[in-house]
Amino acid sequence: MDSINKNQPEDNFKNLVGREAIDKIKEQLNNKTIVLACSTGIDSMVLLNLLLNYTKNSKIIISHIN
Repeated sequence: MDSINKNQPEDNFKNLVGREAIDKIKEQLNNKTIVLACSTGIDSMVLLNLLLNYTKNSKIIISHIN
């Protein structure tokens, strides 16, 4: 364990792909205000596309970082 808080285990995340990732986006981000700092790079555009297509009733605020 190298956490700042030594009581917190390091295995507190899971890499999600495909349908499982989309379902988690829907579960966590529907009906929320989301602030996204993005560039025009492919990773930022893919994340923005996911948010636009898979969240409902969410307010998305985009801040462009160059």
